[in-house]
Amino acid sequence: MKKKMIPILFVFIFVIVNLYCLGRVLTDRSLLRFLSKVSSIDYYYSLLFIGLMFVGTGLVCFLKRPDSIVIRSFFYLMYTSGFAIALSNASGLDVLPGKEIEVITASLAPYFLIRFFEFFPSSSKPLFFQYIRRVTLLLAAIINIVFFCTYPYHLSRSPELLQFIRIALIANVCISLIACICLTYLHLKMNSSKVKNQLYILIASLVLSFLPVLFLSLIPAILHLANIPFFFSLLSIILFPATLAYLLTMQEIIDIKMSMRPLLFEILALLLSLVSVNVLFFLFYPLTPELFYRLNGFMLVILAIYHLIQKIVEPLVKREWTSKEHDIQREKKIILQQILNGQHLASCGRLIVNLIHQTVDINGACLIWKKNQAPKIIYQTGIFADGRLADACMQHLNHKKNEHRSEALNCHIFPLDNEQGNKGWIIIGQKINETHLDRNERLLLEKIQSDAAELLTSTETLSGLGRELRETQNRSLSQEQFNHALLIDREEEKRKLSIYLHDEVLQNVILMANKVEALHDEQIIGDKAYLEMKEIFMNGIYDIREMSRELHPFMVEDLGLEQSLQALKRKLQNNYNVVIQTAYDLSLKVISKKLAIQVYRMIKELLYNAIKHSSSPFVSVSLKSLDHSLIINVKDKGKGFKIPASLSNLTEENHLGLITVQKRVDQLGGRFDITSEEGKGTSITITLPLERSDELEYQRTAGR
Repeated sequence: MKKKMIPILFVFIFVIVNLYCLGRVLTDRSLLRFLSKVSSIDYYYSLLFIGLMFVGTGLVCFLKRPDSIVIRSFFYLMYTSGFAIALSNASGLDVLPGKEIEVITASLAPYFLIRFFEFFPSSSKPLFFQYIRRVTLLLAAIINIVFFCTYPYHLSRSPELLQFIRIALIANVCISLIACICLTYLHLKMNSSKVKNQLYILIASLVLSFLPVLFLSLIPAILHLANIPFFFSLLSIILFPATLAYLLTMQEIIDIKMSMRPLLFEILALLLSLVSVNVLFFLFYPLTPELFYRLNGFMLVILAIYHLIQKIVEPLVKREWTSKEHDIQREKKIILQQILNGQHLASCGRLIVNLIHQTVDINGACLIWKKNQAPKIIYQTGIFADGRLADACMQHLNHKKNEHRSEALNCHIFPLDNEQGNKGWIIIGQKINETHLDRNERLLLEKIQSDAAELLTSTETLSGLGRELRETQNRSLSQEQFNHALLIDREEEKRKLSIYLHDEVLQNVILMANKVEALHDEQIIGDKAYLEMKEIFMNGIYDIREMSRELHPFMVEDLGLEQSLQALKRKLQNNYNVVIQTAYDLSLKVISKKLAIQVYRMIKELLYNAIKHSSSPFVSVSLKSLDHSLIINVKDKGKGFKIPASLSNLTEENHLGLITVQKRVDQLGGRFDITSEEGKGTSITITLPLERSDELEYQRTAGR
């Protein structure tokens, strides 16, 4: 939550500063010379809109993945660029603090552009790119130092000083753009056609977005040549945030899915509200253009503040409701997993009834489902456990679509309906405290009612389609495609479990640890018991974090393969008395996220295997890109071993890690070679196809 509040705070500062500057422009009549420069106040609003689009794009992406370094760099790039664009007019009019903030953000934007390209696309970057990043940061520091150290001279409008700052800002932007375009161009020679297409889009976006601004407006203005107004040249820059967001989605760094229909309804409702207020206002007051902008701007700000406050207050007001809703969704996922794992109807019924008991404190519940139009009790608890009350309920069941209460049986009946009609019922007894169901409890039970009908129907459908689907997959996929799909699906399951451990289990353990600490502060728990419990919680938190990282290496998704292996190298060298040498020669090759994760897992397994069995103080790892293949070599100078005729015989020598790696290589369609001699060490070489991996992933995605 704290990570998400930081960008929201930045956006709040962006809105406040721009509203203040806009208010100064509209109220200070001495600033109306602005109209003679740009012909219309509309240009000012247009630049505000462009800046807001930059900042909004960065914020949406950040809220989707706040833990990603790539997305954080993207947000800071969008924020600094958008802030500089939005304040460009206020800066030209010497409205405080427009010029000051514009200098800061415009000088830092090139640095954040280089910083973003360090992580995107995910590949080894040449050494010159790191030097460029330092140069852009140094230039930004020089610009800000010169600007603020000579701040008194700004008030007297020193043209030489302002000219120097403008030239330095433009030079910084040009350096970063040239470096990014060159880096992207170098990637073109080393990657597949799929990656090349994305790189072409990236180069075109950089050229079309920034070159008109630089060569048609800013540079000619510095040289006192004929130039087009800054506003018109800036229109092309709108392509930049949209293109980067699209490429982040294509590279599976972020998944932006928006439901257009609700969004269109919200936009339509907003427009109708604005039109209605303007019409009502026009009936009583003359509506001048200046008043029109003020009125609608004020309304938009009020709506934005209301929406923000609602987002902050709503979780506090509905904390219990949110907790129950979250429990329902979590249990629903468990039930769905049971369905996908082939569990029968009774297991799903048991989970649904248990969920009802967790939601409402009642004395019993019963789930009835029709099989071949014949009602059958799936699961029952409490007062329904002996079966007599459940049988009596079945005699009084009807086909009402809504929840109703049976006074004769003193229970609540929730029909389970689908498109085919009534399929069953959920029957619950009284609350243990003998009170009536309140509104929130009814809403939660109605949600369980709708979800239960959907889940039970899906269970029946999936059980009938499961075998047919597996047979169809086996017929449609070759063995190589099937192995690849199986490997990716297994990785996705591990990823989901890792997220569940980190976001659910770990947070609950941390919450319990905080509660224990609060009880200790209130002297409800003694010091000795508190220290024992604290140690247990800390060990549990550490174990859960390590297990989450073992299940899925999110570092590879975020930082790429090379930096993840460097982190693994540092960890192993710190924990074990071993020296690990790494060599990378990937030639700017962009390795897909899914393949990078598999490569990371294999190298990690081989390193642990070498440390465990070879007793070697030195291990070397090399990665090389050759043609359309990735060649991995892990070599040690340990005691070695005699290679059996079949690697499957390695199980007798407790070399399960090598067998696991070989199976993974086979699933990726690669080659596994091992050479070893007793007393001289072991060398393992893995050759994986790069192009084939991309093609299989594309076929798998397209076939969904």
